[in-house]
Amino acid sequence: MNVEVLVACSNSLGESPLWCGRRQRLFWVDIRAPALLSCKANGSDLRITTMPEPIGSFAFRRDDSMIVASKSGLYDFDPATGARALIAAPDASLPDHRFNEGKCDPRGRFWAGTMNDVVREPTGSLFRLDRERRCERILTGIAVPNSLVWSLDGSHMYFADTEARTIDVYDYDLDAGVPRNPRVFADLRNGSGRPDGSTLDADGCLWNAEVVSGRIVRYRPDGRTIASWQLPVSRVTSLTFGDADLRTLYITTSSYKLTPEQRTREPLAGALFAMRTTVTGLPAATFAG
Repeated sequence: MNVEVLVACSNSLGESPLWCGRRQRLFWVDIRAPALLSCKANGSDLRITTMPEPIGSFAFRRDDSMIVASKSGLYDFDPATGARALIAAPDASLPDHRFNEGKCDPRGRFWAGTMNDVVREPTGSLFRLDRERRCERILTGIAVPNSLVWSLDGSHMYFADTEARTIDVYDYDLDAGVPRNPRVFADLRNGSGRPDGSTLDADGCLWNAEVVSGRIVRYRPDGRTIASWQLPVSRVTSLTFGDADLRTLYITTSSYKLTPEQRTREPLAGALFAMRTTVTGLPAATFAG
């Protein structure tokens, strides 16, 4: 399986890719631009929607609207008109914070984490937005929230604080939407990589993007490594399955804070990559509220 450049978009901080089966398009964000981007499965028809503030992640709804996690809070967003309506601003008293990673659980709750965007201090939180649009702070003490994904049966939640350099797994009460009993799923502390975004395939295996090391890694459900792939850029940020058969792995990358020397060595930094795989991914969960 070979990794190839799909869109040479030179994102500053490409992140949070999701495939929309109904539209047959890939969506992702450039946090720093800030922008919401989309393209067809083959990378054509690139569309860029400028956002009013940094956008960390988003989730589809059943219509053409979205839930977006931005710097100042969680919003309803209509990509056709650019209209936004605030749902919650739980970290409004912390002006240096912004939302980062966000995903929907199998019951359609939107989970999103905040972080200090100025210094890497563990002052961020993980929030849950339920179907009634109640926003609750569930986990605290987070520096950089990442790797949100749920097991096939919804009984486990995976989550990483990138700065801690481990991916943790929680027992997950799917009915209540509550994670409990965290323990280490994958330990990256002895290597050069740090866990960024993750996705799950139909075999229940977790795929993780390792920022700094430039790798993507596939893990068995018990945490053992199956395989890894090296990209020609160091800042690999996130990944998701898409295309009509959900067998293309789309991979976002970043050029943010690369030195001039690094940029020379990594001319493809910030590009969107793709890899055809022998396994099938899962459709993105939609927000139920």
